[in-house]
Amino acid sequence: TLEECFKKDLCTYTDSTSCVADDKCKWMPAENQCVNKPCVYPDEASCIADTTYNCEWSTVNKTCSEKPCSYNTSMDCNADDGCKWDATCQEDGKAKCTIKPCLHTDENQCKADV
Repeated sequence: TLEECFKKDLCTYTDSTSCVADDKCKWMPAENQCVNKPCVYPDEASCIADTTYNCEWSTVNKTCSEKPCSYNTSMDCNADDGCKWDATCQEDGKAKCTIKPCLHTDENQCKADV
């Protein structure tokens, strides 16, 4: 598709700082590699058809984005501040990356954790 053509090899940065500074890219710590950000689709049908990256469509914002914490490795999962690898939470007999719970004990810490 035309969109795949535009996305091809955009993210060739060799360091995480440059990679994450580009909103079209995503750093994968386990692979030590910068990759094209998944789920960049302009319409709902294309978005939900991409099951590789667990894309989800926002009916409110009319945008496609990767579901949070959908990493397949513990290294990538734990490198994301909002996620944690949970061996007790299993899917198909395998440990799963989950959204890290907010366990702050005061309101200011909670609000500062975005």
